[in-house]
Amino acid sequence: GLARAHMNLGNALLAMGETDRALAAYQAAVACEPDFAPGHYSLGNAYWHKDQADLALHNYRSATQADPAFVLPWIAMANTLCDLRRYDEAFQASLKAISLGPDNPEAHYAHSRSLLRSGKLSEAIESLRDVIAINPHHMKAQATLALSLEDAMMNEEALLQHRKIADLAPSDPSYQTNLLFRLCHDESISAEQLYKEHINFGSSLESDFKDNWPIH
Repeated sequence: GLARAHMNLGNALLAMGETDRALAAYQAAVACEPDFAPGHYSLGNAYWHKDQADLALHNYRSATQADPAFVLPWIAMANTLCDLRRYDEAFQASLKAISLGPDNPEAHYAHSRSLLRSGKLSEAIESLRDVIAINPHHMKAQATLALSLEDAMMNEEALLQHRKIADLAPSDPSYQTNLLFRLCHDESISAEQLYKEHINFGSSLESDFKDNWPIH
Protein backbone atom coordinates (compact mmCIF):
# COMPACT_ATOMS: atom_id res chain seq x y z
CA GLY A 1 0.00 0.00 0.00
CA LEU A 2 0.84 3.67 0.01
CA ALA A 3 2.15 3.66 3.61
CA ARG A 4 4.67 0.95 2.80
CA ALA A 5 5.73 2.78 -0.35
CA HIS A 6 6.48 5.89 1.69
CA MET A 7 8.39 3.77 4.21
CA ASN A 8 10.45 2.09 1.49
CA LEU A 9 11.32 5.51 0.10
CA GLY A 10 12.34 6.62 3.58
CA ASN A 11 14.55 3.56 3.99
CA ALA A 12 16.33 4.32 0.73
CA LEU A 13 16.82 7.97 1.68
CA LEU A 14 18.11 7.08 5.15
CA ALA A 15 20.62 4.66 3.62
CA MET A 16 21.84 7.55 1.46
CA GLY A 17 22.25 9.78 4.51
CA GLU A 18 19.27 11.96 3.57
CA THR A 19 17.86 11.93 7.11
CA ASP A 20 15.51 14.93 6.80
CA ARG A 21 13.94 13.65 3.60
CA ALA A 22 13.67 10.16 5.11
CA LEU A 23 11.92 11.66 8.12
CA ALA A 24 9.37 13.32 5.88
CA ALA A 25 8.74 10.05 4.04
CA TYR A 26 8.20 8.15 7.29
CA GLN A 27 5.86 10.88 8.54
CA ALA A 28 3.88 10.47 5.33
CA ALA A 29 3.74 6.70 5.93
CA VAL A 30 2.20 7.00 9.39
CA ALA A 31 -0.09 9.79 8.21
CA CYS A 32 -1.47 7.39 5.59
CA GLU A 33 -1.82 4.56 8.08
CA PRO A 34 -1.62 5.62 11.76
CA ASP A 35 -1.42 2.00 12.98
CA PHE A 36 1.40 1.05 10.61
CA ALA A 37 3.92 -0.34 13.09
CA PRO A 38 6.93 -0.57 10.71
CA GLY A 39 6.35 3.07 9.76
CA HIS A 40 6.46 4.22 13.38
CA TYR A 41 9.57 2.09 14.00
CA SER A 42 11.31 3.59 10.97
CA LEU A 43 10.26 7.10 12.00
CA GLY A 44 11.77 6.41 15.41
CA ASN A 45 15.03 5.36 13.76
CA ALA A 46 15.11 8.60 11.77
CA TYR A 47 14.64 10.66 14.93
CA TRP A 48 17.36 8.60 16.62
CA HIS A 49 19.73 9.47 13.75
CA LYS A 50 18.93 13.13 14.42
CA ASP A 51 19.76 12.71 18.14
CA GLN A 52 16.14 13.32 19.11
CA ALA A 53 15.83 10.46 21.56
CA ASP A 54 12.50 11.50 23.08
CA LEU A 55 10.78 11.58 19.69
CA ALA A 56 12.46 8.31 18.73
CA LEU A 57 11.15 6.73 21.92
CA HIS A 58 7.64 8.05 21.30
CA ASN A 59 7.54 6.40 17.89
CA TYR A 60 9.01 3.12 19.12
CA ARG A 61 6.22 3.03 21.71
CA SER A 62 3.68 3.75 18.98
CA ALA A 63 5.08 0.82 16.98
CA THR A 64 4.76 -1.56 19.95
CA GLN A 65 1.21 -0.38 20.58
CA ALA A 66 0.27 -0.94 16.94
CA ASP A 67 1.89 -4.40 16.89
CA PRO A 68 2.89 -5.72 20.35
CA ALA A 69 4.58 -8.77 18.77
CA PHE A 70 6.96 -6.67 16.62
CA VAL A 71 10.33 -7.25 18.30
CA LEU A 72 12.47 -4.57 16.63
CA PRO A 73 10.87 -1.53 18.29
CA TRP A 74 11.14 -3.23 21.69
CA ILE A 75 14.89 -3.62 21.12
CA ALA A 76 15.20 -0.03 19.92
CA MET A 77 13.14 1.20 22.86
CA ALA A 78 15.39 -0.65 25.33
CA ASN A 79 18.52 0.87 23.78
CA THR A 80 17.03 4.37 23.67
CA LEU A 81 15.89 4.15 27.28
CA CYS A 82 19.45 3.14 28.18
CA ASP A 83 20.76 6.20 26.38
CA LEU A 84 18.28 8.30 28.38
CA ARG A 85 19.51 6.66 31.61
CA ARG A 86 16.11 5.17 32.31
CA TYR A 87 17.63 1.83 33.15
CA ASP A 88 14.72 0.11 34.89
CA GLU A 89 12.45 0.81 31.92
CA ALA A 90 15.21 -0.30 29.55
CA PHE A 91 15.52 -3.55 31.49
CA GLN A 92 11.77 -4.23 31.19
CA ALA A 93 11.73 -3.41 27.47
CA SER A 94 14.68 -5.74 26.88
CA LEU A 95 12.93 -8.56 28.74
CA LYS A 96 9.92 -8.09 26.47
CA ALA A 97 12.20 -8.15 23.42
CA ILE A 98 13.77 -11.42 24.58
CA SER A 99 10.35 -12.96 25.18
CA LEU A 100 9.37 -12.07 21.60
CA GLY A 101 12.70 -12.97 20.01
CA PRO A 102 14.56 -15.46 22.21
CA ASP A 103 17.01 -16.18 19.38
CA ASN A 104 17.53 -12.52 18.46
CA PRO A 105 21.06 -11.52 19.53
CA GLU A 106 20.20 -7.81 19.53
CA ALA A 107 17.44 -8.42 22.10
CA HIS A 108 19.97 -10.05 24.41
CA TYR A 109 22.54 -7.33 23.70
CA ALA A 110 20.03 -4.63 24.65
CA HIS A 111 19.39 -6.60 27.84
CA SER A 112 23.11 -6.74 28.62
CA ARG A 113 23.37 -2.97 28.12
CA SER A 114 20.58 -2.31 30.61
CA LEU A 115 22.27 -4.61 33.13
CA LEU A 116 25.69 -2.99 32.67
CA ARG A 117 24.30 0.51 33.04
CA SER A 118 22.51 -0.60 36.21
CA GLY A 119 25.75 -1.89 37.69
CA LYS A 120 24.71 -5.56 37.53
CA LEU A 121 28.03 -6.76 36.18
CA SER A 122 27.79 -10.52 36.74
CA GLU A 123 24.31 -10.66 35.20
CA ALA A 124 25.49 -8.56 32.27
CA ILE A 125 28.37 -10.95 31.64
CA GLU A 126 25.94 -13.88 31.46
CA SER A 127 23.70 -11.91 29.11
CA LEU A 128 26.66 -11.13 26.85
CA ARG A 129 27.49 -14.82 26.77
CA ASP A 130 23.91 -15.42 25.58
CA VAL A 131 24.44 -12.97 22.71
CA ILE A 132 27.64 -14.73 21.67
CA ALA A 133 26.06 -18.17 21.92
CA ILE A 134 23.49 -17.03 19.35
CA ASN A 135 25.92 -15.10 17.16
CA PRO A 136 29.65 -15.71 17.79
CA HIS A 137 30.50 -12.91 15.35
CA HIS A 138 28.63 -10.21 17.28
CA MET A 139 31.78 -8.14 17.74
CA LYS A 140 30.20 -5.51 19.99
CA ALA A 141 29.17 -8.24 22.41
CA GLN A 142 32.58 -9.90 22.18
CA ALA A 143 34.38 -6.63 22.92
CA THR A 144 31.96 -5.63 25.68
CA LEU A 145 32.42 -9.04 27.28
CA ALA A 146 36.20 -8.62 27.32
CA LEU A 147 35.93 -5.23 29.03
CA SER A 148 33.29 -6.50 31.46
CA LEU A 149 35.51 -9.43 32.46
CA GLU A 150 38.29 -6.93 33.19
CA ASP A 151 35.90 -4.87 35.32
CA ALA A 152 35.02 -8.05 37.21
CA MET A 153 38.75 -8.66 37.82
CA MET A 154 38.54 -11.90 35.82
CA ASN A 155 41.81 -11.02 34.14
CA GLU A 156 42.84 -14.42 32.79
CA GLU A 157 39.47 -14.96 31.16
CA ALA A 158 39.50 -11.39 29.87
CA LEU A 159 42.86 -11.99 28.21
CA LEU A 160 41.52 -15.17 26.58
CA GLN A 161 38.55 -13.16 25.38
CA HIS A 162 40.78 -10.50 23.81
CA ARG A 163 42.68 -13.29 22.06
CA LYS A 164 39.43 -14.78 20.81
CA ILE A 165 38.37 -11.41 19.40
CA ALA A 166 41.69 -10.98 17.60
CA ASP A 167 41.25 -14.44 16.06
CA LEU A 168 37.66 -13.68 15.01
CA ALA A 169 38.64 -10.49 13.22
CA PRO A 170 42.17 -11.00 11.89
CA SER A 171 41.78 -8.16 9.39
CA ASP A 172 41.01 -5.58 12.10
CA PRO A 173 44.30 -4.40 13.65
CA SER A 174 42.53 -2.60 16.51
CA TYR A 175 41.57 -5.90 18.14
CA GLN A 176 45.10 -7.24 17.72
CA THR A 177 46.52 -4.04 19.21
CA ASN A 178 44.16 -4.36 22.19
CA LEU A 179 45.45 -7.86 22.85
CA LEU A 180 49.11 -6.94 22.49
CA PHE A 181 48.68 -3.89 24.71
CA ARG A 182 47.29 -6.10 27.48
CA LEU A 183 50.03 -8.68 27.00
CA CYS A 184 52.56 -5.87 27.44
CA HIS A 185 51.18 -5.21 30.91
CA ASP A 186 50.95 -8.86 31.93
CA GLU A 187 54.00 -9.60 34.09
CA SER A 188 53.62 -13.33 33.48
CA ILE A 189 54.33 -12.87 29.75
CA SER A 190 58.01 -13.00 28.89
CA ALA A 191 59.62 -10.65 26.40
CA GLU A 192 60.23 -13.60 24.08
CA GLN A 193 56.55 -14.62 24.19
CA LEU A 194 55.49 -11.05 23.55
CA TYR A 195 57.81 -10.78 20.57
CA LYS A 196 56.38 -14.00 19.10
CA GLU A 197 52.85 -12.68 19.53
CA HIS A 198 53.81 -9.52 17.70
CA ILE A 199 55.39 -11.45 14.84
CA ASN A 200 52.30 -13.64 14.56
CA PHE A 201 50.16 -10.59 13.85
CA GLY A 202 52.57 -9.24 11.26
CA SER A 203 54.39 -6.00 10.71
CA SER A 204 51.17 -4.10 9.93
CA LEU A 205 50.77 -3.48 13.65
CA GLU A 206 54.18 -1.93 14.14
CA SER A 207 53.06 1.68 13.85
CA ASP A 208 50.13 1.19 16.23
CA PHE A 209 52.08 -0.83 18.74
CA LYS A 210 55.55 0.67 18.87
CA ASP A 211 54.71 3.25 21.54
CA ASN A 212 53.69 0.50 23.94
CA TRP A 213 56.57 -1.86 23.13
CA PRO A 214 58.39 -2.67 26.39
CA ILE A 215 61.63 -4.03 24.91
CA HIS A 216 64.40 -1.52 24.18
